Amino acid sequence: MRETNRDMRIPRPDAMSLEMERTLRVKAMEGSEEAKTQLLNYLEWHIQKGVAAWLDRAHPDFEDTLQEARIKAITHLHTFEGRNNARITSWAFQIGRNEAGNRGRKEARRPTVALSQVVLDNLRDHGREFSNAEVHHVIHDVLRKIPERLRNELYMHYIQGMEYQEIADQRGIPMGTVKSRINRGKKIMLRHLADLKEDQNPD
Repeated sequence: MRETNRDMRIPRPDAMSLEMERTLRVKAMEGSEEAKTQLLNYLEWHIQKGVAAWLDRAHPDFEDTLQEARIKAITHLHTFEGRNNARITSWAFQIGRNEAGNRGRKEARRPTVALSQVVLDNLRDHGREFSNAEVHHVIHDVLRKIPERLRNELYMHYIQGMEYQEIADQRGIPMGTVKSRINRGKKIMLRHLADLKEDQNPD
């Protein structure tokens, strides 16, 4: 549900003139920390409004998404052209909305579903349906049994939905190493699933 202006936790700032917005933006782009701070404070309400258009404030990723949007707004000032007297506040709103939208779409295509299917395929012989909660529990239980040097990459890829390059950048390791660790971790995970199936289906 989208927030109304009354739902915002900070007051909406008074609108600056177009000339004042331009002056502040130029100073911020030239490296003035004071201008950056002043501009970010001015845009904060609009950025939050944009993020809240996609994500509820109770969403666990709301604050992280908001912080990413703040950073993007400051580091991408050069992309705002201000044609036809466009307001930088509308641009800031769109930055927040896009960042939240990207987070939402990424979450929707997380490969956790694929991992859940792997678990289901390996437990199919039980002859009964498994709830999502049961599958989720098995996934986390098996992940805990995998060596930490492999578990981190596996968790980041399958649970957090991160791409190989994202993991490599965050971990500071080559992407080939990420792929190798995920493949090795997955093989270990499948062995644990096979053991679990045997334990729960004794001859």
